[in-house]
Amino acid sequence: MPGLPPPTTTSNSVTASLNFLSPDLVPKPFSWLGTPPEGEPSTNIDPCPIDTLITDLREVDENDFGVDTAGFQVVRHESSHLGELETEEGKQNYFKETEELLLGILPKATRIKIFNSTIRKKKHDAPLTGTARTPENTGPVSRAHVDNTSLSGERRVWAEMGEEAEELSNGRCQIINVWRPLSHPAVDCPLAVMDYRTLDFDKDLRATDLILSNEGNRKGENFSVYSNPSQRWYYLSNQTPSEALVFKIYDSLVSPGVSRLTPHSAFVNPLAPADAKARQSIELRALVFY
Repeated sequence: MPGLPPPTTTSNSVTASLNFLSPDLVPKPFSWLGTPPEGEPSTNIDPCPIDTLITDLREVDENDFGVDTAGFQVVRHESSHLGELETEEGKQNYFKETEELLLGILPKATRIKIFNSTIRKKKHDAPLTGTARTPENTGPVSRAHVDNTSLSGERRVWAEMGEEAEELSNGRCQIINVWRPLSHPAVDCPLAVMDYRTLDFDKDLRATDLILSNEGNRKGENFSVYSNPSQRWYYLSNQTPSEALVFKIYDSLVSPGVSRLTPHSAFVNPLAPADAKARQSIELRALVFY
């Protein structure tokens, strides 16, 4: 496969369990975000854990990875506002500096709109406390997935952009995720991303219903991921708050050699010390127009 760095096993590369979609599931997968109606299961997805090599990006050439090629890249960026997110002003300041970051690294992008943010502070193995979606009650997603399908990506443009949606949809539209730790390195449960160039788009993805109970049971759609031996997964060991992982969720441009999305998953790091702090992270999802 030309253009790919060779697979490596390095001192901080790990073999860890990633949860994929079982090939035995026949009906369309679904998952409730929030509390399902009484008597209904929260999901029909049974975890299919597979030990997977996850290569440390610090020990390969990061220049081999870009948002439009691999689907992701690491950006060194000191935020001035990570410590201000509990106030609305601080949150908006962080949004603004992230918009400027994206405009600086995405050639020809002309407009950014951040439409969603999630702060995760719950330890990966801690129980939920109630049903409120607070940062302390929101933990890592330990399932290989993509946040949007082509259909729900298109719908997001229309939902967010109102009267401008039709005109903007005539050009290239993307959804980009900017993920980083909040206050200390992500050690115990970091984020793994798949190199798009190793994905079989037609065979490795399956559309999955995402039902939002706190939005009137609105039905969205994301992708679940089947395991494939050809896939290559990566992470950034001891990722710090000054290192942003920028990755693609959706791209309206379908062109050979251009990534369309990035499968990703949190994973329990077997190299983490027993007393490692629980991961705390923030992710922003942004519409990008060209």
